[in-house]
Amino acid sequence: TLNMTWMRDKNLNLNKRDKMNYTLEQFKKDVIQWSTDRLIIQNGTVEGQLNKLTEEIEETKQGLYRESYAEIMDGIGDCAVVLINLDALQGSKTDFSSEQFEYVNEIEQDYAIKTLDDIEFIARHTKEDYKISWDKLVSFASRVDVDFMECCELAWNEIKDRKGYFCDKTKTFIKEAE
Repeated sequence: TLNMTWMRDKNLNLNKRDKMNYTLEQFKKDVIQWSTDRLIIQNGTVEGQLNKLTEEIEETKQGLYRESYAEIMDGIGDCAVVLINLDALQGSKTDFSSEQFEYVNEIEQDYAIKTLDDIEFIARHTKEDYKISWDKLVSFASRVDVDFMECCELAWNEIKDRKGYFCDKTKTFIKEAE
């Protein structure tokens, strides 16, 4: 069983004063503009972004294994960025929502890992409709006691000034070493 409340207190110290009232609409707009500026939308491929989603899912799993609340939040936000990119590559058809539901019971680690695997599997096999994967990601955030929009805000703050280049071979954005 994952004790997410303990992990939040131990691993993440967000300065609530700096927290902005970030909306899903603004996040989506920011991500699409950021991705367009870096040629991801114009030159990227669904397969390239699905591979990026796999990478972000694996990083989120590592956060679960290490019981690192900060890594889990980072992974959720990064997965949201990739799902928005996937949708943009298909013409931005998906009506995403950030509505979360409260769960009273703790989640087993095996179930959490399976949920992450499902997000990736569904995205790979229901191309052009990423709502199911998105909704599972939002639900996963609730299940591990994470504010989904806080994850999105953290992801945006991490990538907004990122420099790098678009790689034609992998069809993905490669960030500069930090």
